[in-house]
Amino acid sequence: MTVLRRFSVMALVVASLSAAATTVPPMTPAQVRTAADVVVDGVVVTCESRWVGQRIITFVSVVSGSGPSLQATLVAVPGGVVDGIAQVVPGAPRLEVGGRYRLFLGTATGPRLDGRGPASRGIVGFFRGVFVLDDDAPPLPFGDDGQPLGIR
Repeated sequence: MTVLRRFSVMALVVASLSAAATTVPPMTPAQVRTAADVVVDGVVVTCESRWVGQRIITFVSVVSGSGPSLQATLVAVPGGVVDGIAQVVPGAPRLEVGGRYRLFLGTATGPRLDGRGPASRGIVGFFRGVFVLDDDAPPLPFGDDGQPLGIR
């Protein structure tokens, strides 16, 4: 097998694997609500990207409530940058420290930050399970490019 042919076969295999891995199934808002284990309205206080096996996960800490009912939730978002190496996952929302969001989250069975502490939760439906909260406007949904609609 020639070098060019091997490269072509490898490129097709890699392309097919990444395409399958980044498919976001269509979900209506009602399906997102039904699939969510919990809905959190909160503020992002930290974002830390870490290697988990062969992929990069960004662990996002979201604080909700106030006073004695203050609660922190650890959310795992695929992709991020570690030591100058970036993994971009199409459809994965980009949450920013200080941002206020409504998150539709799955069960707490995801990876743990540095292998310890509470298990993380994933966002149901990727970008479909995230809304930007603003006191002066209704919740703003994310688009399929991972950015809030209307902030482009």
